[in-house]
Amino acid sequence: MPTPKGMEHGRRQLRRLEFLTDVIFAIAIWRIFMLLPRPGEGDRSFSTILEMYRGDAAVLAIVLIGFVLMIVYWIQNNAVFGTLERTDNRHTVLSILQLCSVLLFLYAVRLGVEFDGTLGAMVFESIAAALMGGLGLASWLYATKDRRLVTDAVTEEDVRDLTVRLLPSPVVAVLTIGIAFLGSLWWTLSWFVLGAVVGKLTRKRLKPAGT
Repeated sequence: MPTPKGMEHGRRQLRRLEFLTDVIFAIAIWRIFMLLPRPGEGDRSFSTILEMYRGDAAVLAIVLIGFVLMIVYWIQNNAVFGTLERTDNRHTVLSILQLCSVLLFLYAVRLGVEFDGTLGAMVFESIAAALMGGLGLASWLYATKDRRLVTDAVTEEDVRDLTVRLLPSPVVAVLTIGIAFLGSLWWTLSWFVLGAVVGKLTRKRLKPAGT
């Protein structure tokens, strides 16, 4: 059991970690948005905006996946921080490693834009997304073990519900690694299809008996 001084230190460290997390996610979302196709200076090989985007459909799909995943992970991360009373060094390390994986994912999306449709780029993006989700889940499981970091207001049902929300993301990302070998179209579609299927199966599997 931490001392009152240790508790206060953990609360202050949590506030700093929250601020750092928001900054990293904000930068990542902005950078992904900036990867949208833009007409080069003097480039008028197209006559309408639709024609411009039609020629970059694969790039749009990669950016869309990156943007959606980043928003999903930020929402999940925000929900987790809303349950925490404090942090400690181990939890902080896991959280910072997740932030590193966010930057790695941003780099993977950029590679996906530069080398759209290539197997290596798709696999790299899936691996980065799996790391991002897996580290987020690991930090949550650590925080809730023996209720070491969560507030008293958090119930066991809250813990289970948030675990259900966090689990599908890394599972889907891992599954898309194999699907990448089938081609870019299947890989792109799998993010959305598997997201719905795995989410439903996870909720059903972890739903308490008799509810």
